Amino acid sequence: MNARPFSILLVVCALSILSGWGGKLTDRQAMWKQVESWNDANTDFGPISHDIEIADSVTLYEGLPHQAEEKNLLERELATKKTILIASYPFYERLLHLADDEVEPLRRLSSDRNNYVRPAIVACGGFHPDDCLAWKAGETKRYLLICFGCGKIFFHNAKGGLMADMTETAEAQFKEILNSHRDQRPDTDG
Repeated sequence: MNARPFSILLVVCALSILSGWGGKLTDRQAMWKQVESWNDANTDFGPISHDIEIADSVTLYEGLPHQAEEKNLLERELATKKTILIASYPFYERLLHLADDEVEPLRRLSSDRNNYVRPAIVACGGFHPDDCLAWKAGETKRYLLICFGCGKIFFHNAKGGLMADMTETAEAQFKEILNSHRDQRPDTDG
């Protein structure tokens, strides 16, 4: 057997495993195509920002344990807890309450294009949403999946999505508000 094709196959398999894609390769490939097509004058952000600015409600979902770093804990949580899928990622079904004085700061953070930059490819064990903000305006829903491990945010709706890196300031502000709500995901992989 020729060593070159075999080496390429090994590299592709290793990257798939390390990225945490598991059985959802096709869904997540579509998300990462958005990373490749991003440009700094991205015109796709206007509708995202608009949907969030006019939203009449926001819902907070807590993400499950990391698909690569906490695989055993994730499997246990999926088997024993009620969950839902948003953009192919599992979240606890029970919603978390946001205080009234948290909604507008989250709206400003979520809708301001200046809080996001072109996403860098990082070796972080795979995108893993810690939280999801579900903004709803009428029948339109816009999901913001937030990964604090790699500092990325994935904007998603029924038509597709857009990946971006959060600025350090925006990430710190999201953390300040959202981390106090974590109450369902276990702390460690025990």
